[in-house]
Amino acid sequence: MLQCLRIPFIGLVFLSMFLLLYVFLSADRILDGTKLSRDFKTLPYSITMQYIVAYAANTQTYTCETFSVNFPKSIYNSTLYGWKSPVNEPVFIFSAFFDNRYRYTNQQVRLIGMIQGDFKKSLYCQLWYKNISLPIVVVSEMREMWLDIWNKADHSQFYRPYLINCPVPQDDPVLSSQTPQGVSLSLRPCTNSSIFFKLDVPPRNVTKHKFAICVKSLDFQNDVSFRLIEWLELQFLLGVDELTIYLFNVHPNTYKVLLYYEQLGKVVIIPITLPGYLPNTPLERTRFLHENIWQKRRHELIPYNDCFYRHIYTHEFVVLLDLDEVIIPVHHKTWTRMLRQVFKEKTQAIMKYSSFAVPNVYFFDDFGPSNTNRGVPSYMHILRFLHRSEHFTKPGFAVKSFISTNNTLAVFNHYALFPLYPHTARTMLLNESEVRLHHYRSKCPSGMADDCLENFMKYRRKDTLILKYQKELLMKAGRVIRELSLR
Repeated sequence: MLQCLRIPFIGLVFLSMFLLLYVFLSADRILDGTKLSRDFKTLPYSITMQYIVAYAANTQTYTCETFSVNFPKSIYNSTLYGWKSPVNEPVFIFSAFFDNRYRYTNQQVRLIGMIQGDFKKSLYCQLWYKNISLPIVVVSEMREMWLDIWNKADHSQFYRPYLINCPVPQDDPVLSSQTPQGVSLSLRPCTNSSIFFKLDVPPRNVTKHKFAICVKSLDFQNDVSFRLIEWLELQFLLGVDELTIYLFNVHPNTYKVLLYYEQLGKVVIIPITLPGYLPNTPLERTRFLHENIWQKRRHELIPYNDCFYRHIYTHEFVVLLDLDEVIIPVHHKTWTRMLRQVFKEKTQAIMKYSSFAVPNVYFFDDFGPSNTNRGVPSYMHILRFLHRSEHFTKPGFAVKSFISTNNTLAVFNHYALFPLYPHTARTMLLNESEVRLHHYRSKCPSGMADDCLENFMKYRRKDTLILKYQKELLMKAGRVIRELSLR
C-alpha cells in the first residue's frame, strides 16, 4: 500500500504578502483577443490571483514511501512532444519544459495541454531526479490559456488549452543543486503514472539568437510551395534564425520545400494532431476546424505556446506569423536594426513590456498585381502585389508581435497573453512609421466585411517598401526553386 508523508515547504512570505497587496490595489483590465487598449501609454501593469502561476511562493511537497516505478529506467520511455493522456481523465498533455527564468522564487516545470470540459480535480506533479529513485511530488497550479471575453461559452463544449505549472522545491540542498529530469502527472500524490515527460536541461552561459518564428498547424491541400519559398527567404533576409512549423497536412510539393529547409537547419517541422476524440483524418479534421472556429482558435494556442517554450533559452524574441504575413521595417532592412533604434529611443521598454506589437495593413488580391518589372515571376506574390489599403487597422487590431522570451509566461496569436512578471504590461504598440505588418489576403476577413469594404477596400495606395528586398529575394528564391525542380 502506498503512503504519503506531507512535508511543509517554507514559502517566501514577504513576496506572497506583496503579491496579495498588489492584487488588492490593482484593477485588472482584461484586453480583447484582437484589440488592445487605445491608450497604449497606460496599459495595465496588473496581476490577478490567476496570474500567480509564474511565481508560486508557498508550495506543499510530498514524498512517497514506496513507488513501483523508479527512475531512471522509466524516464527514457518519454517523448519530447505528442499528445499523452497521463491520468484517467480527459487531460491531454502535448509537451513539458523546465523553466528557471523567474528570478525571485521557485523554478517551474510547465506542461502544455488541453482539458476537455469543466475539470475541477487537482493534478499532482511527480518530479523525477537523476540520483533520486523516488519522485518529489507537488500540487500543480493550472491556468487556462484563454480569456472569456474572446468566447465565453459552456466549458463542456470545448477542449480547453492549459498551462499546468509545477513549482520546483528549492529549499533542499540536494534538490536545489540539480534540475528535474522528467515529470509525470497523477490525480493523487503517490499514485503511479505510466507516462513520463522528459525535461531538457537548459543550457548555461549561451548567447541567445535574436528571432525565431512560430507557424501554427499548416493545413493546405493546394500547392503553396512557391509562395512558401518566397515567404521563407524573405524571413531570412529580415534576420530570422529559425522557424518552427507545425504540420497537419500539406501538398507533397509544399512538404518537399519544408524538408529542404529542415535539412539546411533553418526550419524545424513538428507534426501535430488534435487531442482526444477529435477527428484526425485530414479531410474530416479540416472540415471540423472550419465548422468549429472557436475550437480551432483554442487549439492554436498549443503549437504557439509549445514553440515559445522551445525557444526561451535560445532566442530573445519569438514571432507568431502566418504564411500571408510579413513584418517590414520602414527605415531599416532587418528587425535587429529596427528594434535597436526603438529601444534606443525607449530605453525602458524592454523591461516594461512582454511584447511589441506591429501595426497591421492589408494587401488584398483584388487590388491586383502592380509590379511592372518583367524580371519578377508571376509566382512571386509578395513582390508583385504592391497596392495596400490606405488605412491601417485600428490600433491593436490584427497585430503581430515581437514577444520577449525573458518577460512572457504564455502567448496567443497577437501578443503576450500573460506576462511573466506582475509589473510587466502585455504589449507596447510600435509606430507605423517604424515598422508594418504586411498582411496579404485574398479577401476581407470574415466577420468584418462591412467595415473592411468601407475602410480598407475603398481606399488604396501603392507601397514600394518591399522592393528594397527585391534583388536578393529574386536571387535566393529562384535558386531554391531551380534546385528543387519545382517549375
